[in-house]
Amino acid sequence: MDEAFSGMFGFMKKYEIHLSPEVQGQLLKHGEPVEGAPIFRELFYDGDHWEDQAITDPSGRFHFPEKIFQSSAPGRPLAEPRNVQVITADWEGETYLLWHVAVDAIGPSATLERLLQNLNCDLITPEVTHHYPNIEHPGFTHDIGSICRWTD
Repeated sequence: MDEAFSGMFGFMKKYEIHLSPEVQGQLLKHGEPVEGAPIFRELFYDGDHWEDQAITDPSGRFHFPEKIFQSSAPGRPLAEPRNVQVITADWEGETYLLWHVAVDAIGPSATLERLLQNLNCDLITPEVTHHYPNIEHPGFTHDIGSICRWTD
């Protein structure tokens, strides 16, 4: 296909969308591991929705694999889809927000990858919104709602 023709139909091109990097986490309560807690990850992009689940092991640890898919949305005129990532834990009848972020980028984020490799959460910690620098787009932040804390 020649370049002029493919440019005319660029909205049909498929782009690689990095919905979520790999997630490594630990769930605690009062500093003690929480075993058997269901952890839910929901990912949203341009009207599509994916869900998966993990269960904490005896040390409270959980894991989700990286999630990448193909979409033509970035090539559509005036399209502005957002990538939304939500991770929650259910424990003793309560739902806890471990991670919530919305980003405009379709590629990987060094900041989000780093934070999701060390998602350490204590159920007694209050939920706050963290503001981390966006390495790929200086001047903007990643605003992350979470009960988790990180030491930099």
